[in-house]
Amino acid sequence: MKHLFKTTWVGRISVMSLHHLISIIIEWLDELDLEALHLKEEADAFKAVFADFEKAVRQNRKTGFTEELQEMNIIRTNIVQAMVHILEGQLLLPDKKKARIAQQVIDIVKKHSSYIPRLGQLEKTGAINSLLNELQNEIWHEPISQLDLDVVITQLSEYNQRFEDLYIKRIAKQSKYQKGLTLKMRKSMEEQFQHLCGVIESHAIIEGVEKYQSLINRINTEVAEVKKN
Repeated sequence: MKHLFKTTWVGRISVMSLHHLISIIIEWLDELDLEALHLKEEADAFKAVFADFEKAVRQNRKTGFTEELQEMNIIRTNIVQAMVHILEGQLLLPDKKKARIAQQVIDIVKKHSSYIPRLGQLEKTGAINSLLNELQNEIWHEPISQLDLDVVITQLSEYNQRFEDLYIKRIAKQSKYQKGLTLKMRKSMEEQFQHLCGVIESHAIIEGVEKYQSLINRINTEVAEVKKN
């Protein structure tokens, strides 16, 4: 007989995709009369393993760096926006030459800063690096100094680098913990998922597919979806 589940192997999807998949399946199980479907015992075991898996996932995300990263992210965004305000103030000065230089620099800053506040943390790092690379070009050394932006640019560079260094440390710590998660709780979760699907399929074959078809279809669709991403 052809298998009702197209695949129950989820070994190559990310941890967060697996977490998403299992949490959705649990929501579906909670909508069903598990006693009538003879799935109560297996569903309870499935939820118990997921509870341990979820704790491991949460622990993986608690690196101790989150608050500091958020603080530095806000500071560097504020520095970019402050730079724009400083330059706009220079436009009002009676010194026309200085105002002209300020306009040239403000065009560069706005080219990058217009979208920086909307970017994710990692993308923002790259965008600020691009801005700094342009402003730190030798042709802008004197104009930047005339506009008294040296300190501002130094601070932006400093906080952006601190953010990048800390972000790398967080990734390294997560990766180290990830190995343990993959070897232990993830393997248990994958096995429990396969077991649950096997039990559902067995009942469907014995008692009739109709009672289980909707759940089987939803699981097949969601597994296919997470494997695409």
